[in-house]
Amino acid sequence: MVVPQESPTLPRSSTGISGQSSYFSSAAIPLSLEVTPKNPPRLTHISPVFRRSVSSDYSLRTDYIQEEFMPGTVGIERTKRVVEVSLPIAPMPEVESRPELLRRFFRIEDDLKRCVLAEFFCTLILVFGGTSVIAQYVVGRGNYDMYFAVTIGFGISFIIAIHMGIRISGAHLNPAVSFFVWTFGQISFNRFLLYTLAQTVGSFVGAGLTYLMYFGAINAYDRGNPMVNGPLKTAGIFSTYPEGYLSVVGGLIDQIVGTAMLCITIGVMTDKRNQIPIWIQPTLIGLGLMLIGMAWGLNAGYAVNPARDLGPRLFTLCAGYGWEVFSFNHYKWFWIPIVGPMIGGVLGAWLYQVFIGIHIPNDIEDFEENMRRLQIKQNQHNHEQNFPAQG
Repeated sequence: MVVPQESPTLPRSSTGISGQSSYFSSAAIPLSLEVTPKNPPRLTHISPVFRRSVSSDYSLRTDYIQEEFMPGTVGIERTKRVVEVSLPIAPMPEVESRPELLRRFFRIEDDLKRCVLAEFFCTLILVFGGTSVIAQYVVGRGNYDMYFAVTIGFGISFIIAIHMGIRISGAHLNPAVSFFVWTFGQISFNRFLLYTLAQTVGSFVGAGLTYLMYFGAINAYDRGNPMVNGPLKTAGIFSTYPEGYLSVVGGLIDQIVGTAMLCITIGVMTDKRNQIPIWIQPTLIGLGLMLIGMAWGLNAGYAVNPARDLGPRLFTLCAGYGWEVFSFNHYKWFWIPIVGPMIGGVLGAWLYQVFIGIHIPNDIEDFEENMRRLQIKQNQHNHEQNFPAQG
């Protein structure tokens, strides 16, 4: 085994660092040491460990593990080194950017308040984008969008909205999601209620923005007579209404199954044991919503979200569509996109856990299982050595 030498100084030039002009990075960097008759050839790997800091003179000081290999020897000798490397790090600007100033003075420190704000704004973006796609499809009489574009547009709005809030509140955007998270014991009931209120208000405002954006087009389409039913109906731009053949039971099944599929998708993507990176989770969940729209949107427009349906329905009531937004189909519909998703969300989330989630092994369980098997084999070997078979 060799005696490790002190770490060489790592220059900025191209010599000594893998034959390339490079600064230190977080990856392991192989170093070629100069070979002389008195200095046997050796290859050194310097691998970073966890602590890293930048000093006032913009040099990076990092703890590293140095591994040294000697030809003709067995094993690796490791010594902990502290190396200091000058990096071309730009000095801190003398003047902070305006967003940083805004963050310093107005950032909400209370976790509940900022989470509620995130749920409100992200749900607003979801509904504004999604209902605007529907508006263009309806008032454009199919000349600008098709139903396929509606599912894609709602899915993209969902992806953007989740990306915005996932690192603050988790971006539930849906009372059904918040409800199943509460049943998991991950949030309090009061937080669930506040999230639901924020999501519903956000949906209301999002529908209002769509109405403002397409006010002239909607008036031209329905001739200034807002209608819930009929050939020139536009209430369906904002909230969902079933096809004439759909019964109450059929509507409940539609919403329960659709929301269950959504929450199964969320469970798969957010389960830590599946090791799906957080940055890709919103996109995959959005693709799941697109699938729901393409597969089960025919019956009633796949609300699968009580806030997404109730908030815009309340807005249409205020916008002059009348009480028919609630009395439609003799009051046999408006409550179904509220009750059905609340049942389906919990059902889907727990079905995923029962059938898949709790059975996924994690690294610690794998390690313990391997150790248990090795122990059994060792015990068997010791038993054979102590009590050899009689010939």
